[in-house]
Amino acid sequence: MPRADGRETDMRAGRIVAVVVGAVLAVVGLAAVAGGGALMAVHAVARDGAGYYQSPTERVDTPTAALAARLELGADLADEVVPERPVGTLRVRAESVDGSALFVGVAPTRDVDRWLAGTAYERVDQVRYGPFRTETHLVAGDEPAGAPAGQAFWVATATGAGSQELTWPSERGDWTVVLMNADGRTGVAADVSVGAKTGVLLPLGAALAVAGLPLLAAGVVIMLIALKGTAPPDLAADREPAVVPGSYPVRLDGHLDAGLSRWLWLVKWLLVLPHLFVLALLWLAFVPLTIVAGVAILFTARYPRAIFDFNVGVLRWTWRVCYYGYSALATDRYPPFSLASDPAYPADLTVAYPQRLSPVSCSSSGGCWPFPTTSSWPCLPAAGPVVGAGSRTSGAWRLAGWSAFSWSWRRSYCCSPAATRSPSSTSSWV
Repeated sequence: MPRADGRETDMRAGRIVAVVVGAVLAVVGLAAVAGGGALMAVHAVARDGAGYYQSPTERVDTPTAALAARLELGADLADEVVPERPVGTLRVRAESVDGSALFVGVAPTRDVDRWLAGTAYERVDQVRYGPFRTETHLVAGDEPAGAPAGQAFWVATATGAGSQELTWPSERGDWTVVLMNADGRTGVAADVSVGAKTGVLLPLGAALAVAGLPLLAAGVVIMLIALKGTAPPDLAADREPAVVPGSYPVRLDGHLDAGLSRWLWLVKWLLVLPHLFVLALLWLAFVPLTIVAGVAILFTARYPRAIFDFNVGVLRWTWRVCYYGYSALATDRYPPFSLASDPAYPADLTVAYPQRLSPVSCSSSGGCWPFPTTSSWPCLPAAGPVVGAGSRTSGAWRLAGWSAFSWSWRRSYCCSPAATRSPSSTSSWV
């Protein structure tokens, strides 16, 4: 569809699909690179002198005879899927709070359940950190457990007074780690730390990073190729629509339609679902493209025109759906499936293309990314009170909604690479 200045900016469905595919590849690649980098960082800084990834020492206690934590290490999976040492070498350190002798052991779950049948103990379901807490459930019983060290089914044990350390080369199967007093009496309280030594993290992290980089690069290239040619080259600055001095380069339009249906709003949540699905994919492309644009601005002081037109189109499409839907309910005309401006539709968004942007301002304010910056904070308090003004069914409510959205879009523009100055806190409607 031609724009007001006579140029074609709408994208064909094939190009939009290519942009979305590229965005998916870029996001998956970025996630793989980030995950791989995180694993390699953990490998580099989180190990102790013996090569173990060790948890902080935390206090655990139970009024019963034992604490039991189940470890399901691929018992139901094929041998080819589970490595020989699923978690490497497991290390458990424990020290009784009152100095009495402790017992720590690892055994098959079926043997532990059979031995503790009829004895009251706590089974650990989940361990959380930040802050540390355990989720457990009580297994009822009234029989004494007896001394655990005399049982023959343990595959690894540590027992005695003072600090105890159990090490166990993990194996595939269904296992349970048990913490008890050495004499089997009730009331267990100990400071416990768990660690593992494995050689999986570094190669896994490197593999993720190596696999993610080509995906990331391919996604960015596909998006740029798909956008290439959607906007003509800028041959001269005077070909752009002139911005009136003193006016803000973002204009958000909304016209209240007359004769709105009394009942259509009840089903608009269903009618907008196709738009929401498409917009979710478009926003998936919007984010990485904005990052690419930010990098381009840092080095060239220009917002790549094709990316600019696509991003503005996504914002425009979003605004039309919001205007039709429950953000305003100000029109019953179904929004077009288009990135291009449609002067015939009662809601529109126009953004003047910035010929040149300051890389210094872009990098120092964080304005290269689609998130709030310090320069946009003054506008945030202004939008909040306006949203709640008026009643839900009155024209005043709708007008208040328009004003709030105007500030919101201007703030988004200020937070993007297209911004050259802070948004004003005023709104005009036609």
